[in-house]
Amino acid sequence: MTVYLKFTVDETDELLRKYGYCLSKSIAADMVITWFLKTQTKLSGAKLLGEINDVLEQMGSPLLMTRIIER
Repeated sequence: MTVYLKFTVDETDELLRKYGYCLSKSIAADMVITWFLKTQTKLSGAKLLGEINDVLEQMGSPLLMTRIIER
């Protein structure tokens, strides 16, 4: 079962900070993510992730949720 949570930008920021992360206002990829979270309110879950990744790919930035973990 897949669960997609809908958070506001502030809620997302708070959650990320609890785990030692943040969305920077000076890193282009983070600014793209923030823009999508603020403006694309009709998108969520996999659709939102796909749209963000399309833009990140065009920018040549690493995609979200694609890290390969070596064992």
